[in-house]
Amino acid sequence: QVCRYTLEQKKLPDGKIEAKTKKVHNPVKPDTFIKIPNLVTGKNVTYRLCSIVLHIGNSPSSGHYKAIAVNKKWIEFNDSQVTEIKPNLKTQISQQCALLFYEKVGT
Repeated sequence: QVCRYTLEQKKLPDGKIEAKTKKVHNPVKPDTFIKIPNLVTGKNVTYRLCSIVLHIGNSPSSGHYKAIAVNKKWIEFNDSQVTEIKPNLKTQISQQCALLFYEKVGT
């Protein structure tokens, strides 16, 4: 799952704004590599997954964040613990992935 947060705003009769934030879950299967067309040239540019931010919790105001860096090895950063993990995207995504970061491949 990839989680995202939505902000719902409502104007109250007294003119104040009431805002509520909620966590939304959407299943996703991220690719290790993605191709996005360059807006100028139209040619596809390849990007490689380089890090993942996980959020474990039910709301944006509570829970725990972990990060995974992907290079030659997959490294999980969980507070003061840093450990090498096996590259299993399904496992990581099922732990509530909040953000995926990709880097451009080549020049």
